[in-house]
Amino acid sequence: MNKEEELEIYMYVERDKLLVSAQPYKVEVIQFSLRDEEGKIVDSKTDRDLIKFSAPDEKGAHFYLIHVIWDEDETKRAYYAFRAVVS
Repeated sequence: MNKEEELEIYMYVERDKLLVSAQPYKVEVIQFSLRDEEGKIVDSKTDRDLIKFSAPDEKGAHFYLIHVIWDEDETKRAYYAFRAVVS
């Protein structure tokens, strides 16, 4: 990725096979670096199946955790982890 390049992540759901709404209640994008013990929530835009956020300014490897919460009680969750390299 290049500095400040926008990253788009699609969550594909076959809605006709679900009995309940597939729309998440809340989505958090958390960024980590090798120096961080705790990550920070980064600004993101969520629109149905699409999550968008910008790459950081710093070159190097950055690690992300997408935390998807499916209900108000925050009992139904999913986590997606990945690494992005900024050049």
